[in-house]
Amino acid sequence: MRKFYFLLSFCLFYVFLSANAQETVVYNGENVAPDWWPVGSASEVGNHWDNPVMDAVNSTDKVATIWRNPGDDAWTGGGLGGLNLASQDVERFTLMVLKEAEGNVQLEIQDGSGNKEFLQALYSGASAGSWVELEFVISETTALTGDITTILVAPHIDDTKEDPDFTGHRMYWDELVAYSSLATGIVEKPTLKRLAYSQIFSITGTLVISRIQASDNVYDVLKPGVYIKVKHYSDGSTESEKIVVNSRH
Repeated sequence: MRKFYFLLSFCLFYVFLSANAQETVVYNGENVAPDWWPVGSASEVGNHWDNPVMDAVNSTDKVATIWRNPGDDAWTGGGLGGLNLASQDVERFTLMVLKEAEGNVQLEIQDGSGNKEFLQALYSGASAGSWVELEFVISETTALTGDITTILVAPHIDDTKEDPDFTGHRMYWDELVAYSSLATGIVEKPTLKRLAYSQIFSITGTLVISRIQASDNVYDVLKPGVYIKVKHYSDGSTESEKIVVNSRH
């Protein structure tokens, strides 16, 4: 009975957190689709490009894209200006990325005062050729002070000029979303939501795995036992479920 009340309190805690998050779509290629300008070595950005791989992560029609060559500057990508996001409220961003090589993706966040924040997330080679939703968290000690006015996306921030294994190819990004913290109020959730990542906790509430993607098989790394899986969705909501691991697969 004590375990039941613990799990109930645990799930309510996550519901409380998700209810106090608001999302702002910065770009989705369809109804929120400002034109990106080319950054670095990019000659142009393909705005409103047809989605080349419609899968469970990203089934929308239009995306943004550049061609990335080995000799290009690492920060090659696209930029958006004219934004008006209160930096003191924005806690994180999510961005969907599709490319053919493992490497870090960078968001350069600029405010109206000239301050910049560089956020990076790894696109795994295991996901090459598939859409992945990456999360970019703004540090509590951020240099941003004014409203966020500009965001630059570099889909492959790693230096490839001396990398013999990197070949030029087209890279895509989509669904750039900013998440803000709200003190009060109820957020209306969008009809469509996607699984961003999951966390695994022991039955006593100890964090076992801090972040797993939808394609990861947790049964390969967990010892036999009972666990709580907390799913984090793109709309800021969460769901919890019990999983039982009987043996390694």
